[in-house]
Amino acid sequence: MTFKITVVLRMSGRINAEHVSELRACLLRHGPSVLLDLDEVQLVDVAVVRFLARCEAEGMELRNCSRYIREWMGRERP
Repeated sequence: MTFKITVVLRMSGRINAEHVSELRACLLRHGPSVLLDLDEVQLVDVAVVRFLARCEAEGMELRNCSRYIREWMGRERP
């Protein structure tokens, strides 16, 4: 029998540049099978948008990402 463990990190409220290093450390601690649930995220800044875009480019799933964040991520990608 094979098990796949997925860690879901639910984030809420405002996320800004000062939170990125803590978020990065948390993701490293939990390994590659992390999923970010952004359903309750209300406000982000450009550093967070760039971080989320990199996470997604590296294969991480972003669940319930609002349209404004998703569109902003698209504009920040090279």
